[in-house]
Amino acid sequence: MTKTAECVCGGGRHGCVCGAYDSVVMYANLNDAAEATDNPELAVGDTEIWYMRPEQWRFRRPVTNSTLAQTHILLGHIACKSKNRTWALMQGDNWSPRGEANNLIQSKGLQRTSMSVGDVIVVDGKIYEVAPVDFVFISKTNEK
Repeated sequence: MTKTAECVCGGGRHGCVCGAYDSVVMYANLNDAAEATDNPELAVGDTEIWYMRPEQWRFRRPVTNSTLAQTHILLGHIACKSKNRTWALMQGDNWSPRGEANNLIQSKGLQRTSMSVGDVIVVDGKIYEVAPVDFVFISKTNEK
């Protein structure tokens, strides 16, 4: 992935009129967002990001350590260790503000860029499901 030209008009990513943000470089993986957004927390790390499979929205099965790969799709690994910060980083406006992740998302069979209720974060060997408010601890990765 290569970075776009620097904005010289001062408009930034959303108000640029000089053309620096005209070409969107698509991500090959989640960690391409680290360079594109200048955020090292999105670089390769041990925190796993799992998005719920689209069919799970309709026929929701409980998430367990043993069913995680059947109910969710691994989007990637990042360096951030905070659940709340990870959730914020994984909002589409933050990690894919110009649709840079669209091809990646589609290639994995997913339909959205933003982390949402039902998605999973695995940090320090503990599995957490995103809930309407906060997170629900599921289990440790070495438990069944």
